[in-house]
Amino acid sequence: MIFFVTVWATAQTVTFNRSYEDDDGNLPLSVYQTNNGYFSLGSGWFDLIDGWRALKIMKYDLNGNLLLTRYFGEEYWGCFPGYNGNLQMTDDGNYLFSGYKVDTFDNFNFWLVKFDENGDTLWTKTIDLGGEEFYYNNQVSNNGDIICIGSTTRASNVQEQLYIACYDRNGNFKWEKLHGNSGYDGGYYIEKTLDNGFIVGGASESRGWDGWLVKMDSVANIQWQRSFGTTGYDSPLGVVVNPEGGYFVWGNYDSLVPGSPLVGLSYLYKLDSLGMVAWEQYYPTDYNSKGITRARIYDGYLYFCGITDDNLENDFQGWFVKMTLDGSILWERKFYNPNSPENVRGDWFEDFQRTQDGGFILTGPSSNLNRNPNSPIRNRTDFWLVKLDSNGCLYPTTACVNGITETATLQAKLYPNPTTGTLTIELPNGQGGNMALYNLLGQSVYQTTLAGGQTTLALNLPPGLYLYRITSGGKAVNGKLLVE
Repeated sequence: MIFFVTVWATAQTVTFNRSYEDDDGNLPLSVYQTNNGYFSLGSGWFDLIDGWRALKIMKYDLNGNLLLTRYFGEEYWGCFPGYNGNLQMTDDGNYLFSGYKVDTFDNFNFWLVKFDENGDTLWTKTIDLGGEEFYYNNQVSNNGDIICIGSTTRASNVQEQLYIACYDRNGNFKWEKLHGNSGYDGGYYIEKTLDNGFIVGGASESRGWDGWLVKMDSVANIQWQRSFGTTGYDSPLGVVVNPEGGYFVWGNYDSLVPGSPLVGLSYLYKLDSLGMVAWEQYYPTDYNSKGITRARIYDGYLYFCGITDDNLENDFQGWFVKMTLDGSILWERKFYNPNSPENVRGDWFEDFQRTQDGGFILTGPSSNLNRNPNSPIRNRTDFWLVKLDSNGCLYPTTACVNGITETATLQAKLYPNPTTGTLTIELPNGQGGNMALYNLLGQSVYQTTLAGGQTTLALNLPPGLYLYRITSGGKAVNGKLLVE
């Protein structure tokens, strides 16, 4: 684990990059800031032979220290979360998520769970409509009602159709709506709109396996709908409401886009209030692929996270981007967990949130091959939590503001610390490198080149606390240095 504490002139922002190892196979999908820390939600596989899969929440303090783990679901029965962003706070200060679970007849049923600040269950609802039922996401409406979106085969008994239902804050059913045609139709994302209705993003087989956008009123009557995609299978459509009016939608194409030589493109559209395209952008890569998993708007800027393997090593990395609402990228960050095995990294972000200190908290899975040899879980992944500052950085350096990629941890030695002015640095493998020192405002105060092996420096700096960054061979180490 690596951990950084960044001190600004007027406030303190804690930043960290941490993973949480256990013997489970994990897929974290949602993150939410609590009053004094964070919750993350995902799946946990326990035994691939018996097939037990449960929902799992983990709670952390503001420094990323794990406080508790809770599991939801019956032993040896499959329990599944919805899509990312599923974890939400209710109007009474508690939390909920939706998903689906397998019953004793191997049918899938809707599943809704509410829990408190301590992770203790307040109530659960399992809803069987007589078909195959899947909840993928939810929203809490302005009056405290819970709106769930997904799909069901109840009507056709063959193909799933889009299903939306409303429950009160205690999980009591209020109303439902069913929409769809002859093929599969499902809803994966739901957002409240400026007119107190809803916008739903999903996928539709009856529309050529395109991304599907549906605008609904406050009781889920369809007002208009749009399709986005190509002749191939296109991923479900994500959607976020533009506070200036209209929407942003994202997804991935599975076939050739006219005028583009690449497949698997991630795309982002800006739409007007009627769902017509104002502009569109595509995110190709020099190597393999990029994908957007979640987008949110804060303070007039669009942020999105996801996955990229745009590197020679073909490693999957977490991807985090800030852009204007006109589509101009302001910065782009790439991160991976330093505990991931080199050359086989599989790290990406599934969800993020703005934090109370103006920074960001992100979560996703991180590969871990250093598993318990007695564990039945192969290719295990861990819960991964990354806390960044307001610039999307782990530490306040001009390099990060200019958009560097976070690099693997360097096994370097620096001593003595504290120092009165003389400092020795040892680099591994005889490689040379560089060192930079920054004051607590993030301003560079010292830079030098390091020889391979051992380098002794004579610093001429005022007494105080500094942040250092040492780089060598594509790796880096960061820390604090006290000058006396």
